Amino acid sequence: MTKEQWRGVIQSSHPVCNTIMLFGIIVCLCAVYLLGLDGRFVTPAEYPRICQARAWLLTTGFTLSFGAMFSKVWRVHRLTTKAKSDPKVRTITITKKTKFSNKVCRIV
Repeated sequence: MTKEQWRGVIQSSHPVCNTIMLFGIIVCLCAVYLLGLDGRFVTPAEYPRICQARAWLLTTGFTLSFGAMFSKVWRVHRLTTKAKSDPKVRTITITKKTKFSNKVCRIV
């Protein structure tokens, strides 16, 4: 994470989501490098494996990054709409362990 994750701004930006999003973007970047390979750099026997790998990398990276962004937006939406629609709803505390386990379950 970061060395200053104790700060309120860092904690409220969901550092676990940010890390998952960053990892997904890096995986997509690896897929872009594979998209640049053609017949000059890869033998015809290896090309189907490279093509399959770039499709998997791009799909996995997009899923990780989009899932993390959607998780952040969904959490904010849920917290703001519950508070407005039902004032009797008590505020719940979401721990880091709960957030991480929810993200892992969504990814799997």
